[in-house]
Amino acid sequence: MIWATTTPVNETEEYRKIKKFARSQTDVTLYNAAAVRISKELDVPLMIFLPSAGRRFGPNSQKVDGVHFLPEGSARLEKPWPDSSKPYL
Repeated sequence: MIWATTTPVNETEEYRKIKKFARSQTDVTLYNAAAVRISKELDVPLMIFLPSAGRRFGPNSQKVDGVHFLPEGSARLEKPWPDSSKPYL
């Protein structure tokens, strides 16, 4: 098993106008901290998504909900998986 941290929530003003968030970047930070702690305790490999992944990919990488990724954003997120996961297979 390989675990991954959760991807960021886009909380920019443009997304706030569209949707009131059920989740925030604070939640992401808390979830990811728990993921790191638990994966270390259980000796489970962990892939860490950078907190700024959504912002690095630009405004057209995420759906209007500011959480889920469009196909282009998903493709960019999955690129590092094959090489990064090889040592654990």
